[in-house]
Amino acid sequence: MSTRQKVMMILVGLFLSYCIAMIIIITVNFREFGIKGAQKRAMLTAEIVRSGLTAHMVNGMMDKRSYYLKQIENNDNINALWVVRSQAVVKQFDNAVPIHIEFYDLSS
Repeated sequence: MSTRQKVMMILVGLFLSYCIAMIIIITVNFREFGIKGAQKRAMLTAEIVRSGLTAHMVNGMMDKRSYYLKQIENNDNINALWVVRSQAVVKQFDNAVPIHIEFYDLSS
């Protein structure tokens, strides 16, 4: 094998290694981008629900919250919707709406 062929084999090997590394890096970044996008949409939906429920409370329309939550839940882009309530809120306002669930410790 001549020197020229050895150099070409080394360059081809380096090029293939570079291409494989780039494919792996792009795949990992694409996955992270998808996860962060989903988290952003979930946080946006949570903020909209919280703001809407706060507006219902301020305007004294809490009797219509079930309708509001059902309208959001029936959206094609939302798979599930629930409202998490702390024990203090359940004690103060009762657990009247079945879509609400009690708060549980997420740290364990």
